[in-house]
Amino acid sequence: MIVPVAVHRRVCANGLRVIIVEMPNAHTTAISWAVRVGSRDEPPRLAGISHFVEHLKFRGTDRFPTETALHAQFEALGALANGRTSRETTSFWLEVRPGQLAGAVELLGDLACSTTFNGLEVERRIVIEEVAHYQDEDGVVWDLHDLLLLNLFPGQPMGQPVIGTAPSIRAMTLAELKAWVDRHYTAENSVVVIAGPVDADDAVALVERHFAKLARGPVPSRRDAPPVSAGKLLKLPSASGRTAGLFGFAKVATESNDFLALQLLSAVLGPAGFGRLHRTLRVKAGLAYECSADYFSFSDVAMLSISVNVASGKLPQATAEILNHLVELRDRGPTPAELETARLVVTTMAAAEANAPMSRVGQFAEAALDRWALPVEEAERRWMAVTAAEVQRIAKWVLTPGAGHLIARGEPEPGEYEASWARWVKLLG
Repeated sequence: MIVPVAVHRRVCANGLRVIIVEMPNAHTTAISWAVRVGSRDEPPRLAGISHFVEHLKFRGTDRFPTETALHAQFEALGALANGRTSRETTSFWLEVRPGQLAGAVELLGDLACSTTFNGLEVERRIVIEEVAHYQDEDGVVWDLHDLLLLNLFPGQPMGQPVIGTAPSIRAMTLAELKAWVDRHYTAENSVVVIAGPVDADDAVALVERHFAKLARGPVPSRRDAPPVSAGKLLKLPSASGRTAGLFGFAKVATESNDFLALQLLSAVLGPAGFGRLHRTLRVKAGLAYECSADYFSFSDVAMLSISVNVASGKLPQATAEILNHLVELRDRGPTPAELETARLVVTTMAAAEANAPMSRVGQFAEAALDRWALPVEEAERRWMAVTAAEVQRIAKWVLTPGAGHLIARGEPEPGEYEASWARWVKLLG
């Protein structure tokens, strides 16, 4: 069982939410400022602007106007510092020894409250180089999960790469970047979370003082759930002599149990080294070097993906094995033993993360910004209550005719991908 923690929630005078998670036995303290903005909020012309702003925040503040000066302050605190942009949130965080909390809050407050846009053109070149790391020379995305999202949400911000494109980054003006910060990076559209061996009142007072200049602003309206496209096959060439296949499903979720049950279904199929897929494709058949099911979600979309790595010519056989399990789980549900094992897998992974202050701040920030996300203690309680019938329900809900996508990359034998796709369509409609 995950040991509950003491959690304190306050609201500063400017509307900024603060969450303090007391972890008296932790050896570090983590602090995160998380903002409800990401790539799904961006029009195509501004694709990548949230990620670009994340970079620019680290170029300097009013007190420390250069990147060198700002990073010298991180080093003086012995701080681990970074930022992350996703499709729905942007976060900035520091992790320090407990005695350095005051300096860390002050520095993160500087980063939050003042964006100087110093070094704009240098950072623009850096981000364009980063884009090149994720796309080939023709601008084609190479990551299979990013390609799956492009397939699932074509022509929509949800499907576009978080990092944007080289043309969109080149075209962004200083005025557009400033307007994006003014609109989204506000007190009422963000949250500060601190986790570690801290005194809640002292920590809240630090946030109140050092984030006081963070402007109020209207909270952007709730995002509309994006339409999910019908299933299709995407074939990509590669000279590796192997085939990487990614099968994917997505559904708009209507309640938190949709997410919890789908996570258990994913665990029944198996993360790497566990579950049905590992036993069938690797242990029994020796067919796949890698095979796993993965669950991931957005605030209103639940997704299941299955990845497999096989020798050229073997994808149709692997597809047949995967489909057998999907259809059986859809029609019969998991066995009691499978469900119990799945619960142990997901709760063990959650408990491992719950031990770390940095993971804790991420969990509580997500729960504050996402209407369906749950603190890990509540998620554990709810996982234990999910029945086999609910897992079967979610399997039927996700594995509907015409919903599955297949992304295949490799050097196929003639007709290999088409044969795999034909099996897929035949069994799932």
